[in-house]
This record gives sequence, structure tokens and C-alpha cells, in this order.
Amino acid sequence: MLRVAGRLDSMTSQSFQDKLQRHIDEGVQRFVLDMSGLEFISSMGLRSLILAARQSQVILCGMTEFVSRIVDLGGIARVVVIRETLDEAVASAAGMA
Repeated sequence: MLRVAGRLDSMTSQSFQDKLQRHIDEGVQRFVLDMSGLEFISSMGLRSLILAARQSQVILCGMTEFVSRIVDLGGIARVVVIRETLDEAVASAAGMA
């Protein structure tokens, strides 16, 4: 489980993507991303999520209304799982085992 906070944009998405890739390289196959602290996400941030979802299962939860709207408009619900709460996301991840 990772908490994502602040902004996920052209200035921060590469380091976020690198962090996810390090975990993937270490064998992590499933991510629960708590987005409750995320204030803003750009297309570059969405791209980071898509790239991670190509190599692992990604579950997003706790999104603010603004972030949820951007994720919805970005159309990435086809490649990630979206849950309202952290508890639901963790339960969903456990069910994917």
C-alpha cells in the first residue's frame, strides 16, 4: 500500500513512476494506492498509473472528487480497479490473490 499525496504532474510523475517500477522489479504484483492526499493529477500522472497497471494490478482508493473526475475523464478505469475506501481496496487486493 502506498499513499499518494500532493501533486502528480510533470514535475513529480517520473519519480513516482520510478518508485513503482522499483517495487515491481522487486516482485510486487499488486498495489493499493491511497489517493486521499492527492490534490492534483495531470495526464503525466495518469500515464504513470497506466504504465504500472501494465505490469501489476493497481487499485486506487480515497480519491477526492476532483482527482476522481480526472481519472474518469482519462479513461483509466479500464486498466485499474477503483474503490471508495482504503478498507475496500485492501479487501479487493486480498481477493485477487
